Amino acid sequence: MNRKSIRGIYAKPMDATARPIIENAKLPTMTDAVAPMQQAPARDANSRLMDDAQPPLIDASKPTMGAFTVDQPGPIRVIPRVLPDQEPRLTRAAPDTSYVVLRMRVQDGKLAVIGSKRVDGPLLAEEEIVQDGLTYEALLDDKRLSLGSVPDFGEQRSYPRPGTTEHYVTVLPSFDFNLRVPSDRISLQDLPKLKISLYRFKVPVPDLKLGSQPLRAQLAQEVRVVAELNGIQLAKLPSNVQEVVQRAFTR
Repeated sequence: MNRKSIRGIYAKPMDATARPIIENAKLPTMTDAVAPMQQAPARDANSRLMDDAQPPLIDASKPTMGAFTVDQPGPIRVIPRVLPDQEPRLTRAAPDTSYVVLRMRVQDGKLAVIGSKRVDGPLLAEEEIVQDGLTYEALLDDKRLSLGSVPDFGEQRSYPRPGTTEHYVTVLPSFDFNLRVPSDRISLQDLPKLKISLYRFKVPVPDLKLGSQPLRAQLAQEVRVVAELNGIQLAKLPSNVQEVVQRAFTR
């Protein structure tokens, strides 16, 4: 069965015993075409491809490049470079936003330090003073360091008795409270100059607005002193209290 090739010529199935077919009878056969070609010379097993190449012809009439010469290296001269001394880089220290808590004890109109610790974080100023309780004020060189309220002081309240709504209040002979001062405004050496006062309001003061002056100077008629401490003498404190106070004021 005849099949149509790509060129559009009908071709017969290949027969191994058939004679070769030449489409163009005018062209020489493969045997005749190879005959005029020269055979390549036999190569040795160690020969390379460019071994048979002929060297290029050099035109003697043109100038040629001279041979390369290498200069002998001479002594190397090293010139020392004088650099200025390095100076330490100035860096801005991070602000200290911590504060120190002094644990105070009130007894018989006297104040005493019984503990201390440092707390990380800024000291937030109290927006309002609880006039029904006590108010503490810490001064250093007659300048206010801190001001705060002690709502529950010297009292112990029990649950109401059955059938009643009133709490049973017991007045304590002594009580403790926390006093807070900013760390960046006071050091361990300033403790002998620290003045702490504890006040009680005689009468409520409506629309109370405090200035920078000490509380006693602004409200001499409205407050009275409950207890005071003029300076903290570290050497007079118990040994265990000395240790925690020194640790709290040492960064």
